[in-house]
Parts: sequence; C-alpha cells; structure tokens
Amino acid sequence: MNISYKWLCLSTVCSAMLIACGGGSDSTSAITATSNPAPVVIATDPVTGRVTHAQTGAGLAGVIVSVGSVTAITLADGSYSLAGLALGNPVVMAFTGTGFSTQSRSLDALTAETAAQVVNVPLLPVAFTETFDPTAARTTTVPGSTAQVQLSANALRTATGA
Repeated sequence: MNISYKWLCLSTVCSAMLIACGGGSDSTSAITATSNPAPVVIATDPVTGRVTHAQTGAGLAGVIVSVGSVTAITLADGSYSLAGLALGNPVVMAFTGTGFSTQSRSLDALTAETAAQVVNVPLLPVAFTETFDPTAARTTTVPGSTAQVQLSANALRTATGA
C-alpha cells in the first residue's frame, strides 16, 4: 500500500471523528467545579461509661449503646466503650435494654479534645406493658399501685405528630 493512500484514509477517519464530535461552536460550556467533601475525622478516644439499674445501682449486661451505626454492648458490670465516632457533629446516644425503658443522651459536637467523655446512664425497669386501641378513651392502672394513666380517644401521636 502506498503511503499517500494511508494518509488519505487516516485523514478521512479523523475528519469523520471531528464532524461527529460537533466541531467548534460559538457557545461556551460552563465548567462546574466540584469540591470533594471534607473527610470524616474519627475520634481516637472512645466515649465510655456504665449503664446501671436505676433502682438497685447494679450494672446491666447486654444493653445496646448506639450512635447511628456505631454500637457497643455493655459487659457484665454494665461498662461500655463506644469507639469510632465522627468528630464535629452533635451526638445522640441511645441505650436500649430488654425489660428497661430506652434512654438517650445528647452530647455537644465532639472535638479531639472532648471525644473522651464518660456517660453513665441509669435505666428504669419497665413494670408492665399493655396493648390497647389508641382511638378509644382508656384508663390504665399500674399493677400493684394506685397510679393510673388516663388517655383520651385519639390523644396519642407519633414522633412526627401524626
């Protein structure tokens, strides 16, 4: 094959590619600059503490302590260590144990200086549970007590207000 024929084929292919790309135009394209999000900085020191029975003071084993997807489970003495929390945001800790009411604690935004905090929480035992129709008025008496809870029909709301 002759060299001029090769150049002719190559220039034809390149021209076709330029035409397909649209070539130049008078309009200008805006270039959108995107920035990378700031990296998440994780606390090196854990939040620690102890979860106890509110009436006896005994440590509670098996209580789930969580902040978002970061969780820990209390040991036999009720102690826990919650590591891997992100710095810079307020923290809401949840404490959930079978047979006890769920508790929560709020912490200000963690910084490198304040990440190592001690949060001790007493949990109240749940005396009883009862299922009822929230659309009907109801008076519930606490077993073994004279305490009562009176609810009007449709008086209960969810956290969203519904």
